[in-house]
Amino acid sequence: MRVQNLAIITSDPLLLPCVVVEFADVLPFVSAQDAAAVGIGHFESGLPLTARYRPPTSMDLGALLRRRTSSTALAAAHFGMGPRSRDVDVQPFRFRSWLFTMAGRVDELRPEQGMDLAIPSYLHKNLRGGTVAELLFHQVLAFLHRQGLLASEQLEVEPLRRALKGALTLESSYRDGPNADFSVLMTDGRVLLGAAVGRPVYMRTFSGLSACGCASDDGRPSGAFHDGVRGVLVLDTDALPSQEWETVGPNKLFQVDANLSVESFSLD
Repeated sequence: MRVQNLAIITSDPLLLPCVVVEFADVLPFVSAQDAAAVGIGHFESGLPLTARYRPPTSMDLGALLRRRTSSTALAAAHFGMGPRSRDVDVQPFRFRSWLFTMAGRVDELRPEQGMDLAIPSYLHKNLRGGTVAELLFHQVLAFLHRQGLLASEQLEVEPLRRALKGALTLESSYRDGPNADFSVLMTDGRVLLGAAVGRPVYMRTFSGLSACGCASDDGRPSGAFHDGVRGVLVLDTDALPSQEWETVGPNKLFQVDANLSVESFSLD
């Protein structure tokens, strides 16, 4: 299975639909209309919510995202889902305050994978699907658990980044050899962390929106200028959308903190 995804984190949750309209030209790079399934994750009152869509349900990614008002949203389009794939394999995954996606190549679990990993039993019980992506998410959660961060309102990004890096390096099959071809994203709605492993991701920051194309009360574009809104978009797809996007990685960790400041680090 292959997955393409898009993450949006913005300073004003009420303007998420306006951000989607502003960057509508990038949505075709996540080829949702051709996907076997699409997953959407966002936050309401600080809690992560997910929804899964399959044809013939509308796969218009812009329409799906414009329904949300959230500071952070994730969209994941799934292609080539195997015969054993179920709805529980459709990302994003969620646990407590976290959402997680893995893009690029997402393999089915081999029987021996995960058997020797120290994942607490209450996390093991949450494993319901059959992909490496879900196992990797729970490895990250286990690292957060060991640091006492799983239930805390942690805005410091460094310990979260250590947990992600620890999970990625714990199981060598995620990274070694020619088959390493994926990226990951995780967010609690306030910060966004990710890793580009064996493939790059693309990132774009923005400050202010042009004349708003969102509909006003009379159904016509409002034309308002949203000068104060800021944000970051992260895209995993097979091509650079335009020269306005920055290439991150491969083999890089990256983060967007609560102030929407962006940093990247070597994964090695």
